[in-house]
Amino acid sequence: MSQLDMLIKGHLFAKCAIDRALLDLAGKALDVPVCNLLGGAYHLSYTVSRSLPFASAREVTERALQLQALGYNRLTLNGSGVLRDDYACFKAVRHALGDHFELP
Repeated sequence: MSQLDMLIKGHLFAKCAIDRALLDLAGKALDVPVCNLLGGAYHLSYTVSRSLPFASAREVTERALQLQALGYNRLTLNGSGVLRDDYACFKAVRHALGDHFELP
């Protein structure tokens, strides 16, 4: 990957895909999980998260409540880049879902 970075500048998403493919090939060649190539598993299970696009606080809160009702217990909120709007949205969702609902 260092050689690729010297030859081609930018294109980070394409390079990421190549890096993941090379890790997958190495794991298959060595007959080990990729996590072992990277130092071992950090978690043996994880909670599935859904990402919510930025919209009004009301719209995001409604969608968050729908997903909670479907069984999700972890959501990721995307921001707009306007701190005041993002804070208002996060605060509304937090209030609606409760303090124990995971919002990483």
